[in-house]
Amino acid sequence: MIAPAPAFAACSISGSGYEITAQNSTVNLDTDCTGASTNAATVTGDVDGVGNSGINDAPGGAGNWSVTINNGVTVSGSDGMLFESAGASVDNSGTVASTDAEGIQITASGGVVTNRASGAINARKDGVEFDGASGTVNNYGDITSADDNGVTMRDGGTVTNFATGTISGDFDGVHIRGGTGIVTNSGQITGDSDESGVQLDMGGTVTNNAGGTITGDAEGINIDGAPGEVINSGTITGATNFGVIMRDGGSVTNHAGGLIKGDNGLAGVSIRGGTGTIDNAGILRGNDDEGVELTAGGTIINRAGGLIEGEADEAIQISGGAGSVTNAGRIESINGGPTVLFDGFDDRFEIQPGSSVTNATTFPNAVNPGIVQAAGGTDTLAFGGTGTQTFDISTVDGNNTDNGEQYLNFETFVKEDASIFNFTGTNTEIGAFAVNGGLLNVNGNMGSTAFSVNGGTLGGSGTVGGTAITGGTVAPGNSIGTLTVNGAL
Repeated sequence: MIAPAPAFAACSISGSGYEITAQNSTVNLDTDCTGASTNAATVTGDVDGVGNSGINDAPGGAGNWSVTINNGVTVSGSDGMLFESAGASVDNSGTVASTDAEGIQITASGGVVTNRASGAINARKDGVEFDGASGTVNNYGDITSADDNGVTMRDGGTVTNFATGTISGDFDGVHIRGGTGIVTNSGQITGDSDESGVQLDMGGTVTNNAGGTITGDAEGINIDGAPGEVINSGTITGATNFGVIMRDGGSVTNHAGGLIKGDNGLAGVSIRGGTGTIDNAGILRGNDDEGVELTAGGTIINRAGGLIEGEADEAIQISGGAGSVTNAGRIESINGGPTVLFDGFDDRFEIQPGSSVTNATTFPNAVNPGIVQAAGGTDTLAFGGTGTQTFDISTVDGNNTDNGEQYLNFETFVKEDASIFNFTGTNTEIGAFAVNGGLLNVNGNMGSTAFSVNGGTLGGSGTVGGTAITGGTVAPGNSIGTLTVNGAL
C-alpha cells in the first residue's frame, strides 16, 4: 500500500499490488523519473482484495483525481484503473490494460478520459466505462474491448473520436444510456457480435466526419428512447442490418461524399416511432431493401448529386403519416416495385431540374407499379427548384386510372419556384394545373387541362385548356410560336 502526498511530482510507481488512496491529487507516471529513461514504468494491480486495479482511488472522498500516463508506461490490473470518487481525469499516452474487467472505470459523477495517439486502452469488459453523470471521452488512440463495449456511458455523455482514433467493442463500439449521447467521429468506430457501431438509448446526436467510419455487425447507428440526429460526411454501415435506425423519430443529414448503407433485407436509413427528416446529397443505399423508410411520415430532400437507392425494394417508402419528397438528384430502385411509395395520406412529390427517378424493371400495364406511387388522400405532384428541365407530361396519371403511367394517383398539380420546365407529350387526364412561379412551357398537348396562372409564366407552343390569369403571365411560343388555348382565356 502506498499512501501518497497530496500531489505527486513526476515519478514512477513500479511493482505489484499497489493501491492509491488519496483524493484531490495528481499522479504523473513518467518513463524517466527514476533516473533511467530507458526503463518504462509499470503499475500492476493485485487481483485479490481491494487493491485489484492498477490505479484505484478510495470511494467517498473529495475526488477530482488527475492522472497522466506517459508514453511507455503500462498500467494493468483486474480493472486497469478504477475511480470511485467524482471528477476523475485521465490523460493516457501509454497502455492501460485490464485482465478481467474495465480498462478505465469511473463510478462517480463526471470525469474526462483523454487517450492520446500513442495510447492504448485494452479491456476484457468495457474499454472505458462511466457509471455516474455525464462523462467525456476524447480518443486519438486505440480503445478496445474483448467481451463488451468499447465505450459505455450509463448516464449520458460525450465521445469524440479523432482521425487517428479507433474504438471497437465485441458488442457496441460506443453505447450511451440513461441520458443524451453526443458522438463525434473522424476515425473508426466498430461494433461486433450482432451489435451496433454506435448505440444511443436516450436520443442524441452522432456526427460522422469525412474519413470517419462507423460500422456495426448489426446496425451502423441505433438511436431510441428520444429523437436522434445523424450528420454524416463519412461512411456508416450496417453489415447485417440498418445503416441507421431511429426508433423515436429524428433526422439524418448526409452530405456530399457521405455513404449510409444497410444490408440483409434492411434499409439504409429507417426512422420509426416519430416523424423523420432526411436531407441527402450523398448516397443512401439499402443493399437488399429500401434506401430510406419512414414509418411515421416525414420529409425527404434529395439534393443535386444525391443518390437514394433500393436494390431489392423501393428506394423510398413513407407510411404512417403524410410524406414529402423533393428530388433534384437520383432515386433508383434496382429490382422491383415502385421507386417511391407513399401511404394513404396527403403526400407530395416535387420534381426539380436534375431529377431522375428510375426503376430497372419493365412491367406490363396490368401490374404497373409506376416509379412514384401515391395512394389515398389528396396528393400533389409539384415542379419546382431552379434551373431548366424537359419533362414528358404523358408519364403522369391525372385521374387515378393506371394506364401505364409512371407517376400514379396524384390529384393536385403545380408549378412553383424559379425553375423553367418544358412539357412535352400528351396528357388528357389532368383536370387542373396551377402555375405559381417560374416558367412553364407547354410544348405538347394538355388541351383538357384548365390552367390557373397565379404568379409566374405559362408559355410554350402546344395546347392548353381554359386558362385563368391572376397575377401571372401568358407568353405564347418558343421564339416565334403559338400557344393554343382550348377554352376561355
